[in-house]
Amino acid sequence: MSATTIHAGAVRRPVPLVAAVVLTLLAAVVMLATLPVIPDDAPDAIAPISIVAAILLFVGALGLWQGLRWAAILTFVVTILNGLSAAPGIVFAEDAKIQVFAALSVVQAVAVCWLLLRKTTRAALR
Repeated sequence: MSATTIHAGAVRRPVPLVAAVVLTLLAAVVMLATLPVIPDDAPDAIAPISIVAAILLFVGALGLWQGLRWAAILTFVVTILNGLSAAPGIVFAEDAKIQVFAALSVVQAVAVCWLLLRKTTRAALR
């Protein structure tokens, strides 16, 4: 095993791809875990959009694990949208905890997109 690949059975996966899968799964789980704490005054569409986004991220992570190019595109687009939707919370959220959570969401989105754009990740996709 080299420093740039991880063996999973007979398949070699580059470390950036594995990291993108892990961060994507983490984002999906956090999205679903925070559904119960959505404020009552939030728009009604927030919960269904979060559920759909989490499902799309789970599908994207599974496809990424299999090395599928369409999954990288799906994950990239949903992650960008998630990061963009979280960005205003860094400045405009009234609670400091929500500001920190929004900042972490943006950092996670940037990290996943950067990992997906790495040459080693792109080379592993088909």
